[in-house]
Amino acid sequence: MFLTGSNFLADNFGDTKGSKFSDLVVKLIGTVTGDEGLEGLAATVNPLKMTFTNSGKDSKGFGVLDITNNDPVSFAATTRYANLGLGSTFDYFDVNEGVSVTVLPDASYAFVVGRNADTKFFGQEIPSIDGDPRAGSNIGIIKDPLTNPQLVAATRPIPNGFATDLALSSDSKFLYASYPKLSGAGGQVEVFDVEEFVKTLTNPS
Repeated sequence: MFLTGSNFLADNFGDTKGSKFSDLVVKLIGTVTGDEGLEGLAATVNPLKMTFTNSGKDSKGFGVLDITNNDPVSFAATTRYANLGLGSTFDYFDVNEGVSVTVLPDASYAFVVGRNADTKFFGQEIPSIDGDPRAGSNIGIIKDPLTNPQLVAATRPIPNGFATDLALSSDSKFLYASYPKLSGAGGQVEVFDVEEFVKTLTNPS
């Protein structure tokens, strides 16, 4: 599965024999239309569901691609979206410009990183970034991402973080997020405790 602009491309891979190095054969089996700004396509524990982000529209900032027919001959899928807003649209605390997503193995929560850097989207949806010095890159936490996705919490924004990616460790204990602008040219990776995220959400007191 690949992202190209506002489309998803589904492919069937094979290889040919008879040469020192096998040539990869790719056959396009389907195209799924999505919203402009698609990024961060990620697999989930469910082989019939993928997740993605939409950096161009926060009201559709998190997406689920549901595969309705996985036969390569008649491949078909649909998309649905969730809002990345928290509270009022007039404050600075939301998840803006989602660029990457990852989902826990039990599909209880998903994590979306918001870059919050592209000024060409200012004013299109009353974005909460609107010049507030406290705004910046952060990580949104989405409950029930594959069934009934809803943004329920987010980390405190990091001004000028310009986050680009995030990934779970192989044991899903830690969440890594990349901030290329935080410590000069070399950037910075921040590490979060997933268990603490979940504990805080299930027992907020």
